[in-house]
Amino acid sequence: MKAETDSNRTKVATPSGPPTIRPATVEDARTIATLIDLASEGLPHRIWKSHAPRGADPRHFGAEVAAGRSGNFSWRNVRLVQDRVFGKPPSQGFV
Repeated sequence: MKAETDSNRTKVATPSGPPTIRPATVEDARTIATLIDLASEGLPHRIWKSHAPRGADPRHFGAEVAAGRSGNFSWRNVRLVQDRVFGKPPSQGFV
């Protein structure tokens, strides 16, 4: 990693080189559901809420959809950028 300096900012460590992109795994289902929901401005949450069992958390339902082996939102159709500092997708800090 190298440190970058801006005249008005503190030094920040940044990785050098291109980002690492990896295939998602079923363990990434919560992250995938969160990213899909963020990218779609909450529309999936509303859909999951209408399909989830009564009283169930729509986010858990969305993660179950992402954990499936088929369908458009399946983990099998996803690639994630690997965070070089923490070793996980950047969105996991928000989940």
